[in-house]
Amino acid sequence: MANVSLKNISTVSPRGNVAIIDGLNLEVHDREFLVLLGPPSSGPSTIVRIVAGLEGISQGEIFVEDRRVDDLAPNDREVALVSNNHVPYPRMSVHDNIAFGLKHRKFSSVEIEKRVRDAAQVLGLGNC
Repeated sequence: MANVSLKNISTVSPRGNVAIIDGLNLEVHDREFLVLLGPPSSGPSTIVRIVAGLEGISQGEIFVEDRRVDDLAPNDREVALVSNNHVPYPRMSVHDNIAFGLKHRKFSSVEIEKRVRDAAQVLGLGNC
């Protein structure tokens, strides 16, 4: 877990004519639980995608801990997102979905099993 800071974040529609996020400031501290809710097209998913690096910003800065990440590629940010709409890899088990990123980053099998178990417990998934 880490502190995440969004400072004066703005982004516009792909055509550049509509502000999607306008001057957002947000602080999420280590071990805090944050839920972003809103109707479709109101911005919560865009905010998460911006932090993960899947969408760009037109203004502002993003920090994970004290490291500025808005200019880094998604795979260099060490941030993951979870969609509320579907399983990322529907043909894989819950266990394998949770472990996927850890395997990709070449964690040891012991560490992967520990982290999957811990994540499943936090999420109330039991043994997956």
